[in-house]
Amino acid sequence: ARMPSVRGSEIREGLAPAHRQKLQDVTRPKSPENPWADDHAQRRNALIIDWLYDLGLRRGELLSVRCSDVDFRRGVVLISRRPDDPADPRRYQPVVKTRGRELPLSAATLDATRQYIIDVRGALAGARNAALEDMIAAAKELGATGVIGIDFDYEVLGEANGMMMVAVSGTAVKLG
Repeated sequence: ARMPSVRGSEIREGLAPAHRQKLQDVTRPKSPENPWADDHAQRRNALIIDWLYDLGLRRGELLSVRCSDVDFRRGVVLISRRPDDPADPRRYQPVVKTRGRELPLSAATLDATRQYIIDVRGALAGARNAALEDMIAAAKELGATGVIGIDFDYEVLGEANGMMMVAVSGTAVKLG
């Protein structure tokens, strides 16, 4: 990647090594200084810090990455423009300002990403699917043929137990 030219005495610099180490120490899961209560947020946010620092990504680039963009076999991630993606439910979608490119992931970041996707995201997807199946079954018991206006809510249960509740709501309808 090309770094923009610097005008005058403006010098670009990142965090000092001591500050970077402090940020990583504080955001590590199970750190007593970690400001996030639940395990999911702690692991996600530590990984975000690693990705931002190791890859030098912009915020929009990080928010645009999908699990399918990570090639674990080759150890790279694809940073890709997806303007106005109809599959993205966010009102303000992140934007990648540069052309698409592949970036190498360090072995440590690649392993942490793999573990997060398998352990944390996998469990969340399973809980989300289970809640959705329960709602559909309840709608069928009421004689509904469909559910509209589906909304998912997530709530951390307890401060340190790492449990997350997934709730889903919607309106049961009978079509036809």
